[in-house]
Amino acid sequence: MKVKRDKIIEAIAKIIELTRANILRWNAVNSSAVKEKNSNDIISSVFSTPYKEKILRIFKRKYLSHYQGSIDWFEEVVLEIVDDNGNSLWTFPKEAIINDLLQTIQFKISGADDLMNSLLNEQHLESQPGNYI
Repeated sequence: MKVKRDKIIEAIAKIIELTRANILRWNAVNSSAVKEKNSNDIISSVFSTPYKEKILRIFKRKYLSHYQGSIDWFEEVVLEIVDDNGNSLWTFPKEAIINDLLQTIQFKISGADDLMNSLLNEQHLESQPGNYI
């Protein structure tokens, strides 16, 4: 079944919005289920979140492919709906906005915003003998 491109992009933009608002809370998950399907691929940054009785999973995949007579590494970010066992039920078509989603998830999970706020609110301590910052 073919889904309209605009609808897919709007849906992914909504996932980004819900992630930024902490309505969708992503968790880092073991990449072994993804690696089993793609044994020669390099899988990293695997995250999942439940949403209305569905499970979304996103991951970065590096894979070898033939291109113009040579073999080279390519990279893509995959967003999919999975079942309770981690089996892929449907994969979103490739869109650049999926990369934005992964970056948003990594920013949220890492706590980077809290760290930056903490650093910016840190009171500057006068440099005195014995004070090491």
